[in-house]
Amino acid sequence: AAGRNMIYTLVTVEVSDSFKGELASQSVTVLNPGGTINGEGVKVFGAAEFKTGEAVLLFLKDSFKSFNYNGILFDKLQEVMGYGLGKYSIHQDPFSGRETLTNSISQINLVAHDPITGKLKALPEKSSGSTHDYESFLAELLKSEKS
Repeated sequence: AAGRNMIYTLVTVEVSDSFKGELASQSVTVLNPGGTINGEGVKVFGAAEFKTGEAVLLFLKDSFKSFNYNGILFDKLQEVMGYGLGKYSIHQDPFSGRETLTNSISQINLVAHDPITGKLKALPEKSSGSTHDYESFLAELLKSEKS
């Protein structure tokens, strides 16, 4: 979809679980900055990158943008929070069989609200600093959300 001075890609994501908020359907359309249209391309560094068939954990927010493209109105769109920081790929560890999360932006520190101290605390890091155990990660986030 072409905005006034920007190119966006519309990504349809099938939803298997929602941890916060209500969904009107089992899929969401994510408005992602960058892409190619009519031979023009824009790359937004730091933006989330999606692969067909990829399992992901997304932190989304409502987009206030809408588009009428080729007579089709695209509204009720979502955006990834924090660009690539809000998108995690879900992989199965070949040795343990456990699901892990990987963020494509390296050198990040994940934090959650500590209900006891009232301050932010770093979530446990795994080997690369950007790979986290899926279940532990969600448990920490949901625990901090309830506080």
